[in-house]
Amino acid sequence: MLARQEEGVAQARAEAGNLAHALKTPLAILREAARQAGPSEFSALVAEQVQAAERQVQWQLARARCAR
Repeated sequence: MLARQEEGVAQARAEAGNLAHALKTPLAILREAARQAGPSEFSALVAEQVQAAERQVQWQLARARCAR
């Protein structure tokens, strides 16, 4: 039973890492597009939301690393 639980934790950790890496590039593209668009209410909103999503990605990665 413990072996199965450890396997599940390892799989969840790997999936969290894969998801984080899959999100990093699109978020970087959105951040750069907002920066290049210049100052506007819309670009500020996009930058703010990208930053919030990046915080969530980092939090989930940290959480997955702690699950041992």
